[in-house]
Amino acid sequence: MGAAANIYDADCNVEPMYQTQKFCNRTAFAIASGCLGTVSSLLVVGLKIATASAPFKLEAVLSVLIFIINAFAVAYTTSSYGPGAPLGNLYYFSWGSFVASFFLSSSCYEEYTGASRDEAEASRRKDELFNEEEEEETGDF
Repeated sequence: MGAAANIYDADCNVEPMYQTQKFCNRTAFAIASGCLGTVSSLLVVGLKIATASAPFKLEAVLSVLIFIINAFAVAYTTSSYGPGAPLGNLYYFSWGSFVASFFLSSSCYEEYTGASRDEAEASRRKDELFNEEEEEETGDF
């Protein structure tokens, strides 16, 4: 986000513009995607600090949203017409952010499937315990 803002200030926020409108639009998109990722991350962290546990659905939805936004941001930013086309901080950190958002989303998915598995296991154990108690009451072994 910071590298994109520097590029925008140097190339797009001056008269006459040194770059094409396409380049400047992609730079603005890189800034916006960085801002959205930062704000949503701070929201989840703030909720975890304030309530000791953020709502899982909110965290999962935001992580998938960040992943999708980062997928488009990497495509637009690092393409041949984007500000991250030359190798540099913007290129590497765009890809790093995309990979980090993938791991964040996959972590939420694993947590969701683990919770589902734990619920199923708890339900199965409860049924087994209930059946054992029923057998003891009837005298069937």
